[in-house]
Amino acid sequence: MNTLNLGLYNYFIVIKSNSSDLIYSLATIPRETFGDPEKRVDHQLKMSNDAGLSWNNAYKLVPGPTTPYQSEQLDASPFILNVTRGYMPSDFYISEDDNLNIDNIPIENLAINYGIYSASSALTWGLGRWDNDFTSEILNNTANDFRIDLNWNTETIKGFKFNVSYSVKAYWKEPALAFYNASYNTLPRWNFNFTFDSAHENFNQWDFYEFWFLYPQYFNATGLIDPGLEDIYNETGKETRYDNSPLDSTIVNSTLASSGIYTLKTISPNIIDNMHSYIDYYGSLLETNGFMYGDNITVRLDIQDQDGKIPKGGIANVSLFYPGNSTKYPTPEQSTSIYAIIDDAKTYSFNNDTILAVNDDVPLDDYYLAFFWSNGTAIGCKTLKIYIDAYEVELNDLFYESTLDVNTLSGIVSNQVYDRYSLLLATVNETTGLNNPNFYLVNQSNLDQEYSIIVSGNEIPIMLKSFLQNETILNPGENVKFSLKVQNMHELIDLDVSINVKLVALGNENWIIDETTSIVQNLAFEGDPSGNDVKDFSVELQIPEFELDGTWRGQNAPIRKGGAKTIVTIYISDKLAGVYESSDYALLINDSEEIFEGYIIALKYKTEKTSGSIVEAFQREDCLYLPETTKVFVNIFDKNLVSSYEQFNKSFSLKSNSEFRDMMITPEAPLRGEIFNLTTRLTSEFGSAIENQNVTLQYYKQGAWNNLSLQLTGVNGSLLFSIDSLDLNKEEMHVFRFKWLGTQFITGSTENFTVEIRQQINLVSLNLRANNVQIYRNEITTINLRIENIGESTLKIIDLSFDLTPNLNYEIVEINNLELMKLLPGASTTLTLQVEVSNIPEISISLSINAQNILTLENEIFETSKVFQTYIKPITDYIQESIALITLAIFAVIAVLTYIIVKRAIRTIETPIEEPARKKRRRGRYVPVAEISKDTEEMKESESKTDLDSLLKEEGLKDKEN
Repeated sequence: MNTLNLGLYNYFIVIKSNSSDLIYSLATIPRETFGDPEKRVDHQLKMSNDAGLSWNNAYKLVPGPTTPYQSEQLDASPFILNVTRGYMPSDFYISEDDNLNIDNIPIENLAINYGIYSASSALTWGLGRWDNDFTSEILNNTANDFRIDLNWNTETIKGFKFNVSYSVKAYWKEPALAFYNASYNTLPRWNFNFTFDSAHENFNQWDFYEFWFLYPQYFNATGLIDPGLEDIYNETGKETRYDNSPLDSTIVNSTLASSGIYTLKTISPNIIDNMHSYIDYYGSLLETNGFMYGDNITVRLDIQDQDGKIPKGGIANVSLFYPGNSTKYPTPEQSTSIYAIIDDAKTYSFNNDTILAVNDDVPLDDYYLAFFWSNGTAIGCKTLKIYIDAYEVELNDLFYESTLDVNTLSGIVSNQVYDRYSLLLATVNETTGLNNPNFYLVNQSNLDQEYSIIVSGNEIPIMLKSFLQNETILNPGENVKFSLKVQNMHELIDLDVSINVKLVALGNENWIIDETTSIVQNLAFEGDPSGNDVKDFSVELQIPEFELDGTWRGQNAPIRKGGAKTIVTIYISDKLAGVYESSDYALLINDSEEIFEGYIIALKYKTEKTSGSIVEAFQREDCLYLPETTKVFVNIFDKNLVSSYEQFNKSFSLKSNSEFRDMMITPEAPLRGEIFNLTTRLTSEFGSAIENQNVTLQYYKQGAWNNLSLQLTGVNGSLLFSIDSLDLNKEEMHVFRFKWLGTQFITGSTENFTVEIRQQINLVSLNLRANNVQIYRNEITTINLRIENIGESTLKIIDLSFDLTPNLNYEIVEINNLELMKLLPGASTTLTLQVEVSNIPEISISLSINAQNILTLENEIFETSKVFQTYIKPITDYIQESIALITLAIFAVIAVLTYIIVKRAIRTIETPIEEPARKKRRRGRYVPVAEISKDTEEMKESESKTDLDSLLKEEGLKDKEN
C-alpha cells in the first residue's frame, strides 16, 4: 500500500480473498517513539514505492510553517482492520453431528467458484455433488411421479439449489416354479423354472433391463438353461452375494434375455445334522448301531442348517429298509413335527416309539434307517446303517510250532458283522465238579494302589492293598466273589470307607452286568496298634440267568458275550477317592457252572481287527497236555457291541515235549584210549522226570547213525553211558545223540551233541653223547643215550636196538627200568653204553627204540644215529697215567702199614694183664643176598641188535637205584 498520497486520517482497510484455501493474519510490532498519542504501537504500517517488490516503514512528508518535514514512522493506531472472505467447508463442522450432510450422506467434490464474491459478501458459496441410491421402495403411480424426501440440518444450512439428474429402476415380482430331487445321502437338487415374456405390458413404458433369480444363500447355482436349451450360467457372471441379505441372485441381462422358459439349477445342503439309533432298555436309551435278539430299536434325528442354526418348521420321517435294496421293511413309518432343542439342534425323538422289536423272526443282516425332513425350502435326506446280526467263529486247530516253540491256534471269523472288531481268545483249565471256595484265580495281593481325596485343602490318602477275584469264566447264575484289602494312610484321623464293585461289558463300561456296594467300615489311623487301619472287604456279584426267551439281561443293559472287566470304586465318607480297573478280564459263556466250570490260563485280547483269519500263538506253559485237553474259549464284539449267540469253544489234544537235561561228559575232554561217561536226565519240557523208558545212544559214523548202547531211565529220568574211546574212529570230533521214541502222551526227543576226543602226540627225543671229550683207540669208552618224552602221551619203551659200525664189543652198564616202563610227558631217562674201541678212525652208532602209548597201545618207532671220531692216545698220557698209578700204590702201601701198626699198638695198650686170652674174632662183613653179585662171566661179542629183555638177563648188569 502506498501511503504517500494519503491524507492524515483514520483509514479502514478491508482485505478480501476469493480463495477459501488461504488464511491471513496480522502482526503487531511494538514501537516506543513518539507519534502515537497512546504511546504504544498497535499495528505496523508498511509502504511500497515499487509496486510491492520491497516494503518499508510508512512515513509522511508533513508541511511545516516554513518548510515541510518528514514524520516519524507512522503507526496505524487507532487502526481497525476488517477481513472479509468466503465461507469454507470447515465452517459447517460445528459438531460431529452437524456436518454438511443430506440424509446423513456427505456432499462430495466441494468447490468455490473464483470471482463469485467480487461484488457481494453474501453467504452463498461453492458447488458440490450428492449421489444416492434409494433402496426404499417407491410405489408406482400412473403419472410416474416419484417423490423423494431429503433431510439436513436447517440450523446450519438454510437451503440448497439442486440440478437433478436421476434414473429409476422399476421391477415386479413373479413366481418361479420350484422342483427338487432328493436321494438319500446326497445333496438335494433344485430346478427353478421362470417364463420370460418380452412382450409383457409393463414394457410399454419401460425398457427391459434385467431379471433376477433370487434364492436363499445356502443354495448354490450350478447352471442356467435358456429357452434354446443352452447353459448360459457362465455368461451371467454366475452367483451374486449381497451383504446383510439372506439371498443370492443370478441375473439375466437384456443381451441374454429372450422369450421362453429359463431353468436355474441349484443344489442345497442336506440339512440333517445327525442320526441316532438306540436300544430301549426298559426306558433307558443305549445308543448303538448294533442290535441282537431282545433289543427294541428307537431313533432320534438332529436338524441343523449349514450355519449351525435351527431352521423353521419342518416334519421328520423315518422308515426301515431291507439291506441291499429300496424295499421298506414292514414296520410302520414314523412321522412327527414335535421336536426339542438339544445342543443347538432341532431334535426329533419320535416319542421314543419302537421302530422294530428284534426277535428270531427278524433275518440277520445289515439294515438301513431312512430319515427325511423338509420345511419346504430346506431338505434333509440320509440313511443310517444298523446291524441286526451276530458273529460266527470257527476254531480249526491248535498245533505245536517247533521253530517258535509255541502252540499256534488257527481259525476264522466266518461271519464278520463290522469292519473292525475285538477278539478274546483264552485257554481254559476245566474245574467242573471241583469246589475250592478259597481259591482266587485273580490274585493281586501286592497291588498297593494309593488314592486320596482333598478335604479343606488337606489330602486324605487311602491304599487299595490287594484285589482278589475267584472267577474268570462267568456262567449264568454264578456267584462271583471279591476280596479286597484297604488301608488308611492318614496318620491322625479315622476314615469311614466303603467300596463299590461292578462287572461291566469290556466294550462299554456303562453297560453294567451287576454291581454292589459293601458295608461302611471304619479304618483307624495309620499305624493303629490293634491293626484296625487295615480292613478286609468281601462282596459277591451274581451273573444273571438267561430269560425264557433266550435273552440275557444285565443290570442296565443286555449282556453280550464280549468279555467283562471289574471296576472297583472306593469311597471315603461317600466321597469318591479312586477307581481301580482290573486288567484281568473275564469271558462270558452260555453253559451253567454245573455243565462247565473253569478258569483262564492265558488270555489274548486283540482290538481293531480287520481280517477274519485267526492265527494266535500261545506259550507252551499256557496250555494243558495229554491225558488232559486244552480248551479254547472265544468272546467277540465290535464298537456296536454286537457279539454272538453261540458259545465258541473247542478242545484240543496236545502232547507235551520231552527233552534231555543236565547232560555231562566226564571227563570233559577225554583222551583217546580213555573210557568217558555220558550222563543226562530225560524229562518233560516242564521238568517232570520220565522214568523206566528205553533211551538209545547213537554214534554218527560213515553218514549214518549207529546204535552204541541202550539204557533204561532210572530215578529222576537219569541215564549213564560209558564209552571206550578206542571203540571210536580215530578222529578228534565225534557226534552222538540220545534218542527216545516217546509215548502216546509225550513226544519223543533226540539230543545231538559232540564229544572231542583229544589225540595225544607220541614223540620222543633221542640224544647220543660221549662222556669223554675225545675217544681214544684201543680203549674202553662210555656213550650216554638220553631218551626224552617230548610228546603228550605216557610211553612205555618196549624195545631198544643198537647198531655199531664197525662191529665192536659194547655193554649197557647203566639203565632205569622203571622209567622205561612209564615215561611221562616231559620226563627223560639215560642209558650208559660201554664200548671197546679198537684201532679204528671212527665209530658209527645207530639207535632204534619201540615206544608204546600206554592208553591207546599204539607203537611208535623212533631212530637216531651219530658218528664219533677216535684218536691215538698221546705218550704223555701214558706217562702221566703210570706216575699216577705208582704214586697211588705207594700211598696205599703206606696207609696199610700205618693202619696195621696203629691197630697193634692200640690192642697192646688196651689189653689188661689179667685178662684171659679171647677167641680170635672172625674177619669179614655181612652182605644181603640181594647185594651179592654174580660171578662175572666172560663178555661175549656184541650183536648188532639186542632187545631190552635180553639185556636185562645179561649177567653183570648193575641197576641204578633211584
